[in-house]
Amino acid sequence: MMWLDVIVVLALIVLEGLFAAVEMALVTLREGQVRGLADKGRRGRRVQMLVSDPNRFLSSVQIGVTLSALLAAAFGAVTLTDSVASALRDAGMGSEAAEVFGFIGVTLTISYVTLVVGELAPKRLAIQRAEATSLLLGPALYRLAVLSRPVIWLLSVSTNVVVRLLGGDPRTRAEAITEDELRGLVAAHESLTADERTLIDEIFAVGDRQVREVMLPLRCTRGPDPPVTVGDTSYAATDPPVRRPAPERGCEPQAARRRYRPGRATRRGRGCPRR
Repeated sequence: MMWLDVIVVLALIVLEGLFAAVEMALVTLREGQVRGLADKGRRGRRVQMLVSDPNRFLSSVQIGVTLSALLAAAFGAVTLTDSVASALRDAGMGSEAAEVFGFIGVTLTISYVTLVVGELAPKRLAIQRAEATSLLLGPALYRLAVLSRPVIWLLSVSTNVVVRLLGGDPRTRAEAITEDELRGLVAAHESLTADERTLIDEIFAVGDRQVREVMLPLRCTRGPDPPVTVGDTSYAATDPPVRRPAPERGCEPQAARRRYRPGRATRRGRGCPRR
């Protein structure tokens, strides 16, 4: 019978681990991943409905985690403690000491297994495979949320009251990602090379630049000398790009260097100072 009790405790701990895994997977999902899952079918749409209502899936998860953890601890303390204490008494330990050490030993063992099997390992796997975990366990959590709707409503109302008392806003979602955070996410992506990261960083910086920093004034531009023929225009448009020659003094852009297709003959723009 002792082995049967152990199997029941392990089953409850594994059930807790499943709830912990689906919670971490749903929290880890990005908006783009959620939309992609919703396009895959009904299971994905249920995942999307859970993510769109955090109170719903968090309450469902906490109901499952709390019940399974409490049942595992209570069942193990009642059933396994007597078996361990009996084994200790048979080994020559006193009756009271056997009960105390049996209770402590069972509690510590269940706590250790719960932390590893019911919390840490499932959450780490869920982070690594967020989409697969959400598709696998999300629909079951959705059904639990539907069945537990009255309890979830009570928990949500109580949670909102506590959040307001602590100065928060229950309707506020997670803060929007900032530009610096987005840059950090892009820069940390393993598939990008150093040049690609530099290019993306420059793209972000474009919004802070002025036109003067990347373009020459109109008076400093060059054009083909008249008379201009169709052949000259065609040559200027199809000639392989070369690097721009050094601009006139006083007309240099402050930043970016551009590539352009020069014509065969050019003339100085009016008003540009000579070098």
